[in-house]
Amino acid sequence: MVAEVADGCALSADVAGRPVIGTSAGVLRLAGPGDEPLAVAVPGDGSVRAVLDLGSRVVVQRGEALHAWERATNSWGDPLPGQGHPVLLPDGRVATFAHGTLSDPTTTPTTPLTEPGRAARLLVEVTGRVHAVELDEAGGPRARSGLWGLPLPTAAEPAHETLEPRALLYRSAALDDPMHALDGALLVLTRGRPGLTALLPAPDGCSRAWSGTTLWSTGPALVDLAAGPDGEVLVLDEAGGVRRLAAAGLEPLPPLEPRAEGPAEAPFAPALEALASPSPAARGLALERLLAAGDAGLEALRRATAHPRPVSAARPLWSLARSGPPAAGFVEQLLHREEPALRGAALAALLTADALSPAALTLTCADDEAWIRALAAPQVPSLGWPGGLAALDALVARWSETDRLESSALRRATLAAESLDPNWWRTLPTAPAARARALWDSTR
Repeated sequence: MVAEVADGCALSADVAGRPVIGTSAGVLRLAGPGDEPLAVAVPGDGSVRAVLDLGSRVVVQRGEALHAWERATNSWGDPLPGQGHPVLLPDGRVATFAHGTLSDPTTTPTTPLTEPGRAARLLVEVTGRVHAVELDEAGGPRARSGLWGLPLPTAAEPAHETLEPRALLYRSAALDDPMHALDGALLVLTRGRPGLTALLPAPDGCSRAWSGTTLWSTGPALVDLAAGPDGEVLVLDEAGGVRRLAAAGLEPLPPLEPRAEGPAEAPFAPALEALASPSPAARGLALERLLAAGDAGLEALRRATAHPRPVSAARPLWSLARSGPPAAGFVEQLLHREEPALRGAALAALLTADALSPAALTLTCADDEAWIRALAAPQVPSLGWPGGLAALDALVARWSETDRLESSALRRATLAAESLDPNWWRTLPTAPAARARALWDSTR
């Protein structure tokens, strides 16, 4: 047992892996100096429904409203725009998921990022893939996968709406982590039931095929889970107890210090180490440290893209893509990298920052990975005509009619293209173009 709070109902973890617990009474309980408990009253009414520790601040959902507690000032700011469950985006911003839509509350009005239907929980992977978790007819967890800005395949509504799935995209911290085999798995618990399930993904075109395995099936009913900084998982049970789950032999790492100054030859070493952590708190503090350092911090982020694990190498891309033409140009170079996760993250980051060049867009339309092509497809009309013809032809040549996500993306591209030039089909002499014409005709 790591901690115990009588009325705990939502869980996160700080940069040291200590539990941050929201209660049904609307109180946020954190580990204080010397591990003395610290209680902070959350504004609003109702139970705390979600907690997300970002390092320098903690985002809390109480009722439907979102609030941010600033650690430096020990105070609450104004309520955050948007309502619903907080979701961490790859660039460190917080979006909200409510009424079937994931929205970015930093824009006015809020911008829908995907349309997942009635999924109970959403997660956004660092590559930009969106995972929706719901319950099947038997009350078990089911996952669907989509892309940044691309609707997920529709599915039946959960049969048991009172059973609320909570999910965590698992990322281990170290290459020698005994739980490394679960890297990329979706850990799911069903609120009010004992046990924890790992949904293991396998590529299936633009989507993913999922197989489930039970990791832990005994003990009390669980209500939430969170990632620690060294690869472990914290779980909160209905009695308010927090347990640490880890593979046998996995020892807790020393606490990360993302803001610390490293040696003269590597001053950003602590921040770069923390940037590769599965802990949102560690990554948030590391990103603040690097971006505050200006050009030197951006150069350190560029070096971090050489990390041996693609998921860790991909994390800096979202900040680099938003940091001006030189940094965005560097991100474009990574579209030639061998690792699909890195290519996909680079494309998603450039699209989100509106920094993708026409040449890079054309390149991604011919990518070997269907999910990367699907992410690029809706942008093809921006190339104009006839310049977009080669890109569209490359998409159609690799298009799998059985892949619902890729077909959805290609349909959006062809419809947008037709609206630019009603006669453009006459310029498409190839057999793949005829297939695209049939696709377009089926949507009229």
